Amino acid sequence: MLKRSGGHLRTAVLLASKNLDDWSTKALTEPLPGGVLPYGLQHLAASFRLTWSTTHQQGLWRTRLPRIAGGVIRRRAPGLQGSLISCCSTSRLAAADVALSVFEDAGLCFARWQARSPRMSRSFPPHVMIACWLAEDSQHMTPTQLTSIRRSIQSISKLVVFSANQIPILANSLGISPESISVIPFGVDTQYYSPSAVDGPAGGGGVVAVGGDSRRDYATLMAAARMANLPITLVCFPRNISRLDLPPQVKVCYDLRHDEYRRLLLAADLVVTPTIAPAYPSGQSVVLEAMSMGRATLTTDSPAMREYVADGVDGALVRPRDPAHMAELISDLLADDDRRQSLGTTAAKTVRASFGLQHMWQNVATVLNAASAERQSPQPCQPSGDTPQQLTPS
Repeated sequence: MLKRSGGHLRTAVLLASKNLDDWSTKALTEPLPGGVLPYGLQHLAASFRLTWSTTHQQGLWRTRLPRIAGGVIRRRAPGLQGSLISCCSTSRLAAADVALSVFEDAGLCFARWQARSPRMSRSFPPHVMIACWLAEDSQHMTPTQLTSIRRSIQSISKLVVFSANQIPILANSLGISPESISVIPFGVDTQYYSPSAVDGPAGGGGVVAVGGDSRRDYATLMAAARMANLPITLVCFPRNISRLDLPPQVKVCYDLRHDEYRRLLLAADLVVTPTIAPAYPSGQSVVLEAMSMGRATLTTDSPAMREYVADGVDGALVRPRDPAHMAELISDLLADDDRRQSLGTTAAKTVRASFGLQHMWQNVATVLNAASAERQSPQPCQPSGDTPQQLTPS
């Protein structure tokens, strides 16, 4: 288990749906992407004493039925999971200097608690939430849902997003002050996702597509596969393709270990990540991990993903929902070994220069320090006309 550091460091309590204790224990027996905590959260330990609760994941909650039910509930009512996380973290929250919630399923409910209870708001620390899907989701909410989120979000001191295009969406739909939003590029574990860390061939595995995000667009990919008769290895959840008629040349895998997934990336000739081009950078994890492995990538074009992929330089972008364009680009890339090699080589350099874990968490630590310093005079996420704070990799 990761040892918490002491001294005079400020204390940050982590709110996350993942079982951090289980992850850190497993990391002692096998290499995991990110290291001893998911997403590389341990990098914050250079600036903060980290603490968290896993009470909500012990005993009965670890059995199969509650985990299945919890997954369904989280997709339909994420506040329920967040309530459990927040309730079990109460004592740690009261003693912390700042709280960091990792994604909306943990953060929105804690924000709601603080917004509805002035007494709780005074006793608990400033709250920084890393938001992944909020900008996209807010564009499809009912007026009642938007009102509820607006009330909750006002208790958040700082909001972190992974692409700058989300700023005007969040400001317009939820009334969030742009100055309360920090844009921090997502980062991946470049040491784990390195060709030198894998025993296996580089290339020769054809087209690979990976991801279970609900905004994946496998319908377009399957249509492209039919047009160009493309063999594809697809790794996803059953729900991603439950309504699709898959071409016979598509091989589907529903579950891979981390090391198997890494080996699959290395063997790919081209990693394709099709999405519906949502407001957030959907698929950025797979894209950056494949780039880190030196592979050529083809990704659905969107304002968010343009912040990660330079078209024709370190990857290729394809028009959204255009199977003919996708089939053409895949065929062209597969036929041009030199172009794929050039894209992959540049991609690996790009990720190591700008999208590593250390870059991301150093910038998050800066936001956490700013939030904890404002504890006596918090600046909640309220409407403002100021420009957003943009943090670039150091």
